[in-house]
Amino acid sequence: MPSDGKANPSVTPPIETGDIGLGELVNQIYGVAIAPDRIHELVAFWVRQVETDRSRWEDSSTDWADALGTRPALPPGALPHIQRTEELLRSALRGSRDALDTANAWVHQKQHAAFAVTRAGSIVSANTAAATAFGVGEGSSIQELAVANEPPPSDLVASLGQTARLTQLRGRSQASVYSAVLKFPIAEGSDLVGVTADFVDWPDALSDLLHASYRLTAAEIEVLQALIRGQSASDIAHATGRSVATVRSHIRALISKTGTRNQLELLRLCMGLMSITGDPVANLRPQLDRTRNGNGWRRETRFEIVKLPDGRDRAYVETGDPAGRLFLLLPSPLGLYRFPRAIEMRLASNRLRMVTPLRASLGPSSLSPAGRPVVESFASDTLVLMDKLGIRRAPVVCIGMDLLHGVTLANMAPDRISAVIGAGAMLPVTEPVHMARLEATSRFIFACTRNAPRVTNLMTLVFLYMGHFSGAAKPLRSMLKASPLDLALMDQADVREAMTAGAPYNLCPSFAVHEACSREVEAFVADWRNALVQCRSPVVLLNGDRSPWNPVATLEDFAARSPNIRPVVLPDTGLMVAHQRPEAVFAEVEQWL
Repeated sequence: MPSDGKANPSVTPPIETGDIGLGELVNQIYGVAIAPDRIHELVAFWVRQVETDRSRWEDSSTDWADALGTRPALPPGALPHIQRTEELLRSALRGSRDALDTANAWVHQKQHAAFAVTRAGSIVSANTAAATAFGVGEGSSIQELAVANEPPPSDLVASLGQTARLTQLRGRSQASVYSAVLKFPIAEGSDLVGVTADFVDWPDALSDLLHASYRLTAAEIEVLQALIRGQSASDIAHATGRSVATVRSHIRALISKTGTRNQLELLRLCMGLMSITGDPVANLRPQLDRTRNGNGWRRETRFEIVKLPDGRDRAYVETGDPAGRLFLLLPSPLGLYRFPRAIEMRLASNRLRMVTPLRASLGPSSLSPAGRPVVESFASDTLVLMDKLGIRRAPVVCIGMDLLHGVTLANMAPDRISAVIGAGAMLPVTEPVHMARLEATSRFIFACTRNAPRVTNLMTLVFLYMGHFSGAAKPLRSMLKASPLDLALMDQADVREAMTAGAPYNLCPSFAVHEACSREVEAFVADWRNALVQCRSPVVLLNGDRSPWNPVATLEDFAARSPNIRPVVLPDTGLMVAHQRPEAVFAEVEQWL
């Protein structure tokens, strides 16, 4: 499985064609297959080839379809190369599923904390002990476990050869540090690095077994647990408040009661019992931490599921006060449904309850029915979810492209939606001047989706591939490249963790995810201006003044067309309004509860 974001396909692109434009395009397409993070080179090429006379876009009399460019959307002969590149990426993703099965088998046969990591440092599988010791799971980065004065773990996994390497990794608690062995490969033919640490998760059934079989007391079992995790008698005494003499007395009792001859035999016996009391089936995936603190904050994401009338599943996530005042969040195709810990705790303390319906690309939800428009299907499903949760009326916050979903929901049931609140919401592009104001990647996506949808499918696969193999932050950074403010926001660890929380689902090697994303992009680039201008619920648009994707001039254009649209321009703010200016978003929510 590729581990560094490079597919390395054994294909030589046929570049000697009679059309120079086609030859260059083919080179760019195969370049993306070899290194998906070169997608911006393809975009730049497209801009040079297709956007030949952008001054025509400023002329409102120019026909919209003609304004996309004076050349064909795809040169003749390009389609087979796009199809071949798609298959290369699909093949790599299919291979990653096989590799993931291998990784799961490897980590879950370990009693110690173990996880599998790509060469790029992205964790693809972790057992329960690793989740307990390090707080990691799929989509986490090994670099988060760096210890001062030790080599960066991301560098170690990138350069590791056939010889195992010993290092130190930081545990979930900042004060805990564990020794870890890095091994490559975890299995023949795998390109994953295996990490095993000196932390062992204690099966719940083992305490009962030791008490029943050897009459061990609770204090003796506590000491044995600490010994298994590598603590000395003095460490145990300090942690438990007992004297060193008392701890040593417990150790002697453990050896006597179990019939072992020394501490080493005691630990071997315990490790053997651990291997037969653990449930390998129950531990196929790390269990989510479902506990809340007093303020309602939960580190891990718990997906709730409701059954729709046609038997499909609809997943949703709840954040904040479970008994609080309720609003909906539509988190964009990027899956931005979590916020930094301090923000989520503030939601709970302000008695706010945020419910996030998830479509198929963002969680364990079923795809929309074949042949049914994806936007209308999602709105209908959301109304069913509201009924099942007893939500009579609520405002809905829409991030990015999800403004389309929000206004569709409001137009379908205006009595149920008190307001549509856009947070960095992206607007319809229906006139040449709208197109001219966008940054290059957005223009590329709009043009391709309308005139060459196969290229849009390729783009979706590229970002899926990039995120799956290189971690969720990489495609996000790639998409935000045009906005220094948003890139700076991604540099904040708590914000980055929240923004990438949806990674295990929207970056998994699933072609259902790819299909769902592609269908949503196609729906968004259609002409939905009337749905926005004629929205039957109030529309408030909170946009950043420095977002290349939401030009203020376009925002003002739409506000001028409807008294129902109220624009709010936030200074020194980029696209990610909800994560950069959450206080402004939630203050607006409170006005409509």
